[in-house]
Amino acid sequence: MGFSMDEQNTDVIQGTLDMLILKTLSLEPMHGFGIARRIEQVSRGVFKVNPGSLLTAFQRLERVGWLDSKWRQTDNSRRAKFYSLTRAGRKQLEVETVSWHRRASAIARLLKADAEGGGIDGVPLASVRARVARARESQSRGPGDRRRGKPLPRRGHGGIHRAGCHSR
Repeated sequence: MGFSMDEQNTDVIQGTLDMLILKTLSLEPMHGFGIARRIEQVSRGVFKVNPGSLLTAFQRLERVGWLDSKWRQTDNSRRAKFYSLTRAGRKQLEVETVSWHRRASAIARLLKADAEGGGIDGVPLASVRARVARARESQSRGPGDRRRGKPLPRRGHGGIHRAGCHSR
């Protein structure tokens, strides 16, 4: 399904709202509207936070001890609940950040798969599939089975190798 830039879903990616709130509050205490606005500004409008989702997240993060809150005056003299990060919240931000980088790297590798239908470490996916099929076929043969298939190539790690790590 194709979307133009204006039609794309700009909701926060599922599972990242807590991390975005924690990161935003790592800079300074803020009220809910300020947090939503900061996320939208820093993401250059890519992410828009649903106020209902934000309120639910604040309640959950306070309950687990990652946020504290206090009622204070805003810059325009309104009363608002300001949220701040706790020590446990800072530790959780580190955990979430490491986890996010690991997942983002995995997604980047999947998207970088070669144009011939994908690939793993520079080996076209069709070739990987053929090697796996041959390996399964040879494993499924019993000791009395005389069928012989083409042997798997003996390069690197079972024929699948990292780019630049060629064995001879």
